Amino acid sequence: MVCPAVVELPSAECEIVLNSDAARSMRVEITDEHHHHHPLADFSGPNSGTLDTDGGLNCIVKWEQESLASLGGKKVRLRIHLRQQDKNVPRLFAIAVKSKV
Repeated sequence: MVCPAVVELPSAECEIVLNSDAARSMRVEITDEHHHHHPLADFSGPNSGTLDTDGGLNCIVKWEQESLASLGGKKVRLRIHLRQQDKNVPRLFAIAVKSKV
């Protein structure tokens, strides 16, 4: 599990992208800014973000139930879970928050 520094999400629509290998085996949760042990219900557990690509420079994290726009302007932490599937070892190289505007 990787828990990077606090990030303030833009108030405009945005997306979180990963530079990674074996991205399908990762899931991303969003927690409050103070404690990475307090996940936000709409963005964690069964509502965690997933990736539908094998890897690359701009693997977009997708949430089925909620839009990141609802967190616009808030400071949060990401919790990225890496799980090896078969011989595919997940590797995380970079995380970016990109505004869609």
